[in-house]
Amino acid sequence: MKKKTPKGENMVECIWCGKEANEGVKNCYWITPDGKKTVEILSIPAIICPHCEPYVSDEITQKIEEALYLNDIAALGLKFSL
Repeated sequence: MKKKTPKGENMVECIWCGKEANEGVKNCYWITPDGKKTVEILSIPAIICPHCEPYVSDEITQKIEEALYLNDIAALGLKFSL
């Protein structure tokens, strides 16, 4: 069972520093699979560590890469959420 903060957020261990961090969301810029454009993906699940920079886990990164590769994102514009 995950520990929770007083606000009810899940606590996780930061993979960089090993200290407690929170689960959260962040907006990220991603290069499209063809390498021609950059898109902004909104509200990506992320780890927010008070000692390090916020980061996206490898599992979420893989899911985003697969979604961008397998789907036609041209109609979504340059800013969207998955």
